[in-house]
Amino acid sequence: MPMKRQDSGLPQSQIWFTVKHQTMSADANHPVGLSLGATIGIWASRNEGDKWVCIARHLPHIYAIDAVELA
Repeated sequence: MPMKRQDSGLPQSQIWFTVKHQTMSADANHPVGLSLGATIGIWASRNEGDKWVCIARHLPHIYAIDAVELA
């Protein structure tokens, strides 16, 4: 099976975009929701990485992130 890029919605410019250790998380939903913390904000995908959206900007560096289900 050919590999598919899953960076739609993530920055494409040459800005400093680093994902640090333990800053990517997946939830237990179907399709799987993903989130990642980067040097430029927090990004989320509700469709297994097919489309990403920035949900928070202008934060200090993100060192850890976790997915939780709210009741």
